[in-house]
Amino acid sequence: MRVLFAFLLFSATFTSKAQSSIGVHASALSILGETTGGSSIGDDLGLGINIRLSAPLFCNNLEISGEASYYAIDIDYTLAGSDFSFHHTTAKQYNIGGGLTFYPFLKGKRPSMYKPFRFYISGFAGISAQKNKVIETHNMPAAYTVYDGLLIFPFGDMVAGLKIRINPTSCMDVFVGGRMALSDAVDGIAGTGAAPDMMLRIGVGICHRL
Repeated sequence: MRVLFAFLLFSATFTSKAQSSIGVHASALSILGETTGGSSIGDDLGLGINIRLSAPLFCNNLEISGEASYYAIDIDYTLAGSDFSFHHTTAKQYNIGGGLTFYPFLKGKRPSMYKPFRFYISGFAGISAQKNKVIETHNMPAAYTVYDGLLIFPFGDMVAGLKIRINPTSCMDVFVGGRMALSDAVDGIAGTGAAPDMMLRIGVGICHRL
């Protein structure tokens, strides 16, 4: 993480108007995998914290960003019927990544930094380390593999957000995004199809210009 933050600050020195910022968000994560039972919204919820460090890249409407996050996740799976199945896992997930943030409605000049609302979109790539702990499992279908222990996987993020100005140096930052994990075991269960698990993320916090 130190190497990533140092790289971002180093990149900022190449822009004459560079001013890096740090954002801290309370964040929630929902996993879409086998445990959702085909539902479009998963109830396997993770709560945590997200930290983002950004620096302008060539102009003020394009930033290079690094992000680190932590989630404590509770996961359960239930299949009722004659052969009742149940699975309960807790997980701690650590993520680090980097990418670009773009402000499509800003002209890139310094006065635009002080607008009351700034919409942005971000693309990130990174790696996750997740420690699964199986609490209870009963009569799981033979097609499923249960994962207990350490799981490491790469991911890709797409994020949309809005920064709401508080004063010249601080703003509220609200975001929503989707994450694709290159793993089928983020929810603690891998099926025979091995389709990547998806995650939905939301966050709200404060961004401060350094």
